[in-house]
This record gives sequence, C-alpha cells and structure tokens, in this order.
Amino acid sequence: MQSAMDRLLALPETLARAAAIAVDLIRNRLELASLEAREEGLRFADLAIWTAAGIVFASLALVLLTLGAVYALPEGWRWLGFLGFGGLYALLGFAAFRGARRRMREARPFSRTIDALKKDRECL
Repeated sequence: MQSAMDRLLALPETLARAAAIAVDLIRNRLELASLEAREEGLRFADLAIWTAAGIVFASLALVLLTLGAVYALPEGWRWLGFLGFGGLYALLGFAAFRGARRRMREARPFSRTIDALKKDRECL
C-alpha cells in the first residue's frame, strides 16, 4: 500500500522532469534551427557575391568576343551578325533562368532541423 502511495506522491516530480526534458528538447531544436538560419544566410551571401562577380566578368568577355566576331564579318553582314548573336544570347539566358528556377525548387533549407523534428516525433 505504501509503494502505491509513494508512486502517487512522486507523480508531480515525474511530470516536472518530463516537462523539463520536453523544454530542453524544444530549446535544442530551436538552437539548431537558428544555427541553420545563420548558415543559410552566410551561404546565400557567399553565393550572391560569387554570382555577381561571375556575371560581371562573363558579360565583359561576351561583349568583347561578340564585337570581335561581328567586326570580322563583311560590312554589309554585321547587322545580321548582331541579330544572330542577340538571338543566341536570348536562348541561353532563357535556359539559364529555367535551370535556376529548377534548382530553387529542389533546395531544402533547414533540412537537418526538419529531419531532427521528424525523428523526435517518431521517438515520442
């Protein structure tokens, strides 16, 4: 009889420990999400800088190569050369934007946090 009474009296303490564990678990997951948010921000900034530099230098090279190629054409054909290069660049730009859009759809930010929360849900 005494052991049942002891268990009943220990119930609030057990519930308090379970609540503390749950709070620690939630705090841990929020810290992980915060860390991943900072990592994603840094990764995005790094990507933006490298992308901007790549665009600037590739554009300069493209302009110079195009002007050189069109200048090499006979004088009466130069306007056709500009139209041809313009159409080619438009198609390449369209393909690049489609590829970027596809990659944005495939990205899974906060994947580790989501996986950890799924794992926690399975355990509980």
